[in-house]
Amino acid sequence: MGNEGFLACTDANDRLVWSIFLDNTNPIKKLSIEDQILVAMNEYEDMKI
Repeated sequence: MGNEGFLACTDANDRLVWSIFLDNTNPIKKLSIEDQILVAMNEYEDMKI
C-alpha cells in the first residue's frame, strides 16, 4: 500500500538512538536538517515534528 515505513537514528557506533515506525499513515512529505535538527513536514506543511 505504500503507507508503511520507518525512520531511525543511530550514533557514531551504529547503535540505535531512536526510531519511529508508521503502519497506518505516512504523514511525512519532506525531511530536512536545520541547525543539526531533523525536521519532518507533513503534506500540508502546517506541522513540523
